[in-house]
Amino acid sequence: MNNQALPPWRKAAIGAMALILTTGLLTSVDAARGRHHDGDRGRGRPFGEFLRGMAGLDLSREQKEAIRDIIKDKRSSIRPLMERMREARMAMQDAITADPVDEALIRQKAQAMADAGVDLAVLRAQIGAKVRGVLTEEQRERVKELRERRKERGRARAAAARAYFEAMSEE
Repeated sequence: MNNQALPPWRKAAIGAMALILTTGLLTSVDAARGRHHDGDRGRGRPFGEFLRGMAGLDLSREQKEAIRDIIKDKRSSIRPLMERMREARMAMQDAITADPVDEALIRQKAQAMADAGVDLAVLRAQIGAKVRGVLTEEQRERVKELRERRKERGRARAAAARAYFEAMSEE
């Protein structure tokens, strides 16, 4: 690396990416150790993000009860799938970090993780369809708005990651 000063935009990009990567790493380490951040926002619970999305919808008591019943009805399916996904993710990580590299094992573990993800996606879609049936049209529109905001945040994180890696590859 040469001794030239980095432009301010590059320093900002590197700092932002370092923060994002550190946060992700710490979250991953906590999850791997079995620590979850339940708090008030549902983290660490099955479908916690899904339930957090309901918070801004001003649900009636009847709607909350109906959604709670939908989740209860699927609880016996949710927990084993979440555990399967967690185990698949840990097995995949072990395969990736194994020495020597075993490409066939990595592919096998990646496929197991993908299969668990597919099953979770189908279950989430089924639950989502039932929940949307409980919501008013205005609430369904609000869900769409919240989903778009989440997509924008994801795009911003991806752009920061690209800028970071581009900056690092130029050095």
